[in-house]
Amino acid sequence: MRNPTLSTLLLKTPVDGYNLGEAHKLGALLGDIPVLFIFLRRLGGIFCLALIAELKAIKEQYQFFPEVVFIYGGTPEEGALFFERHWRVAKAIADPNKYLFYKFEVKKATYKAYLNPHLFRAYIKLVWKYSEWKKKGTSLPYLTTLFLLRKDEILWRYTYNHLADIPSQSHLINNLMPFLV
Repeated sequence: MRNPTLSTLLLKTPVDGYNLGEAHKLGALLGDIPVLFIFLRRLGGIFCLALIAELKAIKEQYQFFPEVVFIYGGTPEEGALFFERHWRVAKAIADPNKYLFYKFEVKKATYKAYLNPHLFRAYIKLVWKYSEWKKKGTSLPYLTTLFLLRKDEILWRYTYNHLADIPSQSHLINNLMPFLV
């Protein structure tokens, strides 16, 4: 059975953001090598910082890990300020109108995502770890979602179950490995 695909129209969507180089359309970021698209709920939020720290560690340890492209609900300027500080080599698409969130069918968070018992523990742990953290960015009513894409194909998708559901290194490696080797 063939994997779900992205429409030609979606691939022609104009994009703007951080470190996109000559890619002015969504499809220009995709090719024969899989790319991990990550839709962030809050650029600069504490769970965003934790996810980025996890991904940076994975990228340093595993050379085969795919290129990461973040999609966030802010402006290109907000993305530049954030990524200049937290991950200069990252690529990021600004989506202030949430068009891509809608087209990729990123799930909206329900009250259960906000009331999950793991959320409070994870939040306290991360506040301690990122003591310099201040609430930043626009909070979106979506769950962070990851897509592994190749050309127009959706190879894998993972949606957080709750706001603090940051996938571990082993979870990401085990789920992405079949598509990367």
